[in-house]
Amino acid sequence: YIRGSCSTVEVEGWCSEWTQMEYDSDKADAFPEEETYRCARMSDNLRYCVEWEGESESEVEFEFFECECVVEGGDGDYCAEWDCQEYGHEYFFPNLLWSLLAIGLGVPLIAIVVSCGLESVHDNICMMCVGISALIGEVLLATWLGGVTVLIIFLASLGGMLGGFVAWRWAK
Repeated sequence: YIRGSCSTVEVEGWCSEWTQMEYDSDKADAFPEEETYRCARMSDNLRYCVEWEGESESEVEFEFFECECVVEGGDGDYCAEWDCQEYGHEYFFPNLLWSLLAIGLGVPLIAIVVSCGLESVHDNICMMCVGISALIGEVLLATWLGGVTVLIIFLASLGGMLGGFVAWRWAK
């Protein structure tokens, strides 16, 4: 169900901006969406809006809406049919499984960078830069998808791996 209220009423009597809360009563764990809509363009006769823009945000996603009237209704008093586009993205709750992505892709990338550095930094600088860039991008992606906890887990595993590498080199 939806609970909304008009924020701006035009002189002609129609609402040009409103906010609403949308609740999904079918799902017990659903989060309400706070939505805001505003008229982007009025009809030629100034009786209704022919283009809307909107934003929606909840704890699990954000969305942007663009709607355009494609069929006028009645005597030009309202829009009978809309064409709407929706763009958005879901937020991800922190999920520690994303740390497997960071570690699984990070370890081979680190191995490439370290092995290139052991041979000759000067000869392999391009490969090292590619490896480091890929590692940074992969860590940012995993952190974005899984949260800061994934970054902490990755850095801890990185520290352990580098510590093991130093101990191995020291023993040689």
